[in-house]
Amino acid sequence: MKSPAKRAGALSPRRRYGGLAVRVLIAGYGYVGQALGRRLVAQGDSVVAVRRRLGAEVLGVKQLALDLTSPDASRSLPSDIDAVVYSVAPDERSDAAYHAAYVLGLSQVLKAAAAANVQRIIFTSSTAVYREHEGGWVDESSPLNHDTFSARRLVEAEELARSASGVVLRLAGIYGPGRIAFLRSVQRGEVAAESGPPRYMNRIHRDDCAGAILHLLQLARPEPIYLGVDDAPAEKNTVVAWLRNELGLPPSESRTAPSPSARDVGNKRCSNARLRRSGYAFRYPSFREGYAPLIQADLGLAPQQ
Repeated sequence: MKSPAKRAGALSPRRRYGGLAVRVLIAGYGYVGQALGRRLVAQGDSVVAVRRRLGAEVLGVKQLALDLTSPDASRSLPSDIDAVVYSVAPDERSDAAYHAAYVLGLSQVLKAAAAANVQRIIFTSSTAVYREHEGGWVDESSPLNHDTFSARRLVEAEELARSASGVVLRLAGIYGPGRIAFLRSVQRGEVAAESGPPRYMNRIHRDDCAGAILHLLQLARPEPIYLGVDDAPAEKNTVVAWLRNELGLPPSESRTAPSPSARDVGNKRCSNARLRRSGYAFRYPSFREGYAPLIQADLGLAPQQ
């Protein structure tokens, strides 16, 4: 495969294209992709969004309906692009669906990227790739989990992206406007404090997902892998207690923690030190800054003073 340029420098339209807009292909125009698309358009860049079915029109975003897992999908992708962001999600939780979304689809996009000689590729992965499950800290070099099909497929896709000089961003616990399932579960009393050893949660607000991707698109010489999480991995009980207080609810009685399920992604604390050192500044550095406006906007409640 012809490789894209080897980290040739930041994709600044003002510096590298004589004032012309950077042309970005977003493969997987979902929750994060749409937020990123709005940011790119706002700064004057050109966006082509690939999705299975056309959605509502967004000013400045050209949509392309395409099944990226089809054998000849690469031929239908535009050739006049400068950067690619691959941010898809599988249709279901199965090995076949993960292979299709993360391996087959990415392979097609990388073919098109090589033909276009793009300057930057970003692949959004997950912190579910890590082996750690006892509350320890992890960073970009920590041991990976090869015991589940989901982790194996994500790691396989990461290797594909990196072989094309792509940058991997491992995201955790994405939340934000319209994605408040955990917050609603706390409000309904379905989630309560748990007895037993501390269990840590890692998260990142949707706007910081988009912000971190945009930052990595424009970074002169990025590292191969970054952890996309906020500053504050927190014990689940701490998060639940804070949310209940903000929702005006009394403290909950501790319950016995449920047994880990097949979907359990591990008990760990993820460090964003590398992303921070690269110069990214978080808009929502912890769950407190992120959830407070959601309580007011999405639930219609004023946070407690």
